[in-house]
Amino acid sequence: MSEQKEQILLITGINTDTNIDVLIETIEKTLHKFNNKTITKRILACSIELIQNNIIHNKNKPSEIIISETEDTIDLKISQSILFYDAQNILKIINSINQNNIEALKIIYRQNLSGEEKTTGNGLIICRIKSENKIKFNCTNSDLYEIILKFNKL
Repeated sequence: MSEQKEQILLITGINTDTNIDVLIETIEKTLHKFNNKTITKRILACSIELIQNNIIHNKNKPSEIIISETEDTIDLKISQSILFYDAQNILKIINSINQNNIEALKIIYRQNLSGEEKTTGNGLIICRIKSENKIKFNCTNSDLYEIILKFNKL
């Protein structure tokens, strides 16, 4: 049986020309419907991180963000068109992050910030910590990939 999802926000065409302030305000206003500051802050922080990553690393290709709600979770999905090689690198990073528990990720994050480790993916580490669930990475067609975060309703 599939879980019923209600799409509560869809924003398409996010790229370097997008007014980030307006985008953040739109996401924030949408999330306030949940009347829960903790989950709003977590989802907003991860939304900004994923959008920023796409703008920095994938400048010429727009992304799409979807926030949807199920009975138990609020799901954040960003879709972006990227090269297969780049997708494989992202998948390796996500798999590495997903293999660790939250406490281990907090340690890795602090080590990365202090320069003790030379790893990438601090933004994705933060998203995994804030969502408290594993990051999903899907290929929907030949060059369209999705990063999905699920946030448990508190």
